[in-house]
Amino acid sequence: MKHNVWRNDCHVVIVGFQARGTVGRALVDGARHIRLWGETIRVAAKIHTIGGLSAHADQQGLVDWYQGFRDRPPLVLVHGEGESAQALRERISGEINGGVHIAKRWERIDLLRTMPFHA
Repeated sequence: MKHNVWRNDCHVVIVGFQARGTVGRALVDGARHIRLWGETIRVAAKIHTIGGLSAHADQQGLVDWYQGFRDRPPLVLVHGEGESAQALRERISGEINGGVHIAKRWERIDLLRTMPFHA
């Protein structure tokens, strides 16, 4: 990336979701410069995105999956942007009465003890 993104004749293909705050998201959003390894690099390459190839289920798919459990275990959400995780938590808590916890960065959760939250 560092050796090509500055070139006019290069193309960068972004596949899948790019989270806020990442270089990939900056490119998708049209950044004219990006930071890599402490250097600011001009973006002259053409940026292309291919949607629909993410391996993650959408919110409805996750809700459907969770509803399939007879005795619904508590959930710990460890992936996704804050707003999306909060929306999923509210939906599962409200519609299914499931216990959901959004993990904080670097939080440790002991899966052998009682979960720190309830439905």
